Amino acid sequence: MTLLVFDGTDPDGNYQECRFSDASLMANLEAVSQLVTKGWTIYRIQLQDKGKSTVLPRDLFDEHLYSNPLDRLLAEINLILASA
Repeated sequence: MTLLVFDGTDPDGNYQECRFSDASLMANLEAVSQLVTKGWTIYRIQLQDKGKSTVLPRDLFDEHLYSNPLDRLLAEINLILASA
């Protein structure tokens, strides 16, 4: 299972340590982005899977949601693959 582990401050200035373990990485990324749009400040975010971890750049979470651009990119990739 993939975990998204992060820490930051909520809109009230309270420090929080959180984990998202949804089955979908996209859903986890969207959830963190939604928190940022609601006033959270993320300090550190880490992706953990199968005993390995990767620190993600904080600037990925800049109040923009991932689903729309990634859906467009996936559609383009599928179009290219279909025409090959």
